Amino acid sequence: MEKIKISGTVAKGFESVIEAYESNFYRDDIYKELGSSLSVYHKGKQVVDLWAGYKDREKTELWTKDTMIALYSTTKGITGLCMALLVERGLVNYSDLVSKHWPEFGQNGKENTTISHIMSHQSGNPGLREFTLLDELMNWDLICDRLARQAPYWKSGEFTSYHGWTVGFLAGEIIRRVSGKTVGDFLQSEIAKPLDAKVFVGLPENEHINVATLYKPLTQHQLPDLITLPNFLASAVGNPVLDAESPNRKEWREAEMPALNGHSNAEGLAKLYNPLAENAKSESFNYLSSQTIDKMTTVASSRLDAMIGSPVDWAHGVTMNTLDLKLYGENKKAFGHSGWGGSFGCADRENRIAIGYVCNQMGPDTVGDARTPRLIKAIYDSIK
Repeated sequence: MEKIKISGTVAKGFESVIEAYESNFYRDDIYKELGSSLSVYHKGKQVVDLWAGYKDREKTELWTKDTMIALYSTTKGITGLCMALLVERGLVNYSDLVSKHWPEFGQNGKENTTISHIMSHQSGNPGLREFTLLDELMNWDLICDRLARQAPYWKSGEFTSYHGWTVGFLAGEIIRRVSGKTVGDFLQSEIAKPLDAKVFVGLPENEHINVATLYKPLTQHQLPDLITLPNFLASAVGNPVLDAESPNRKEWREAEMPALNGHSNAEGLAKLYNPLAENAKSESFNYLSSQTIDKMTTVASSRLDAMIGSPVDWAHGVTMNTLDLKLYGENKKAFGHSGWGGSFGCADRENRIAIGYVCNQMGPDTVGDARTPRLIKAIYDSIK
């Protein structure tokens, strides 16, 4: 058995995190790690900074501190932070009608849709009614035009179903209309660069060299026959059907899909969430006040999520840590977002913890991943 070299550092008292992290490389199941990184901040200081493994299955390139990966839905949390910054600056309120900032959206039954409905998966637009090709997701104006024109699948605010990829365009177009910048540009200028965080939505060409190859799950959940699904679910999962390894394509990486194709390393994610874990008292750049974090983490929908199949406490761009899976530890007030394949970023204000984790061998789960519970337990055991 190959001995995997674990690189990086941990602070005194966090040594058990190394063992938990290393154990994922020796699993004998579909979650066996190929390459990954883990970063943790506690009380404003980085206490875990680990990376190991390979960027490719052929094992020709070692994973480094700067190695990034496509994040899938972990990107949603990043977009949620961008929206929260507009709230912070008084440019939008979650209660605003979407049509106030995006007039074309206010038609065909969407006249009363609010930003809160968008950010909490209640807007009635979990998919497109118009037939859509996978590559058309890289055409921003086309997708936003289709979303603006279509009738919702339900009256906003009366039902909840995860908007797997549409929420990125819905939130992103509001951000673009209000700030004059795309989500990717806004993220860079207003959050990532001030925090010195390697986080992107729309990857610059010169950063491709730092991205690991993403590998589809070794076992995948079988999609149900679309004919048997309600129209809104068939649209959400089948129009188009996502290809797990699309993020390996150059054009996909460089496009902006703010619910799907963010890129970061673990440290970048942890840096984004650290000021939030510190209740805006971090020594680093504080981009959200405690009051705005409160607004962002106010639960907007707690009913059954039809896509997820269980009740979910959706706040505004992030999910609260109330699922039985305990994605982000024991504290139900922790919050963040996870992505298909295993990555996640989160913050716990009470315990002053921020965590980022990325990996390139995807797991099959839409919610949760078998590699993370032991990591989370080791992190929290270290602060007791």
